[in-house]
Amino acid sequence: MKLTLTRYAVCPGKEELTREWMAVLNQRQAEVQETLSDEKMALEAIFMEEDAKGMALIWVDLQGEGTDVQDSEHPIDQVHLAYWRACIDSSVPPVELTSVNCFADPKVQLALLAAAGIGTE
Repeated sequence: MKLTLTRYAVCPGKEELTREWMAVLNQRQAEVQETLSDEKMALEAIFMEEDAKGMALIWVDLQGEGTDVQDSEHPIDQVHLAYWRACIDSSVPPVELTSVNCFADPKVQLALLAAAGIGTE
């Protein structure tokens, strides 16, 4: 499993559309959760940052080897990708932080692995 934290800049002027995107994901949470097993995603959290430089979305993922969202056939993923293309500023390289330590209670770790549909590694 891989733990990542990645920051993506939002295109200037797309802040309201980005808020709409996050609201859609929350409103369609059950559909989003259905996609996680295909992606071997044990945990996905999205944070929003706003400051004088603009808006950014920060993803925290705990994921095994699974289907890439780009290849997903789930309707919610197509909606998600359309918002992504409209809102994420591709001219600004994403910032990915490397996980050097990740600790979890053994029971939580086993539950996360099981939730991602993968055995202990």
